[in-house]
Amino acid sequence: MIFVGSWMAHAEMTIDDGKLKITRTGKPKFVAQVDEITFNGSEALKAGKDVYYCTNVGIFHLTERGMELVEVMPGVDVQADIAAACPMEFLLPESGEVARVPHDVVTGEGFKLTWRNA
Repeated sequence: MIFVGSWMAHAEMTIDDGKLKITRTGKPKFVAQVDEITFNGSEALKAGKDVYYCTNVGIFHLTERGMELVEVMPGVDVQADIAAACPMEFLLPESGEVARVPHDVVTGEGFKLTWRNA
């Protein structure tokens, strides 16, 4: 399952030289506690579903450990742009290294869409 949405409401971002820059922060969409449950991630995991949340700053993967930040846009600082702005608790990969979104995905230069079977 893939959910696609923006990182913050009313934020302003630009891409310059293949890097994302948050020029004005907004209201975080990932929160510590929700007012209403419209999707139950725990049940999805129990059913064997892979759940991803794709935002304009990066990609989160729902795991048994919790919400894991697995990829970030070039130019995004995990601590300053994500951790400091996000009330939701999230984890880094067990390696401690968050992958970067490839340059061609950001700029479109040489980008080729292909399908991988898992």
